[in-house]
Amino acid sequence: MIAGEVREWENTYYAADIFSAGEKRGLVTVGRVVSEDPGMRACAAWLKAVVKEVPAQWISAGDLYWRAI
Repeated sequence: MIAGEVREWENTYYAADIFSAGEKRGLVTVGRVVSEDPGMRACAAWLKAVVKEVPAQWISAGDLYWRAI
């Protein structure tokens, strides 16, 4: 399973138990920023169309983690 954010603490333990039991399944979490960013972009576009008198702009959070090149 690929998830943006694990909301229940039991999910990670369940995934670990499944792996330990030899099942060929796993859990990958990509984090909040990566999974929510596209939705926030769509929300800003929607808001511009619905409430025209209020300026709305999507601002990317960018990469919050340092990555080696």
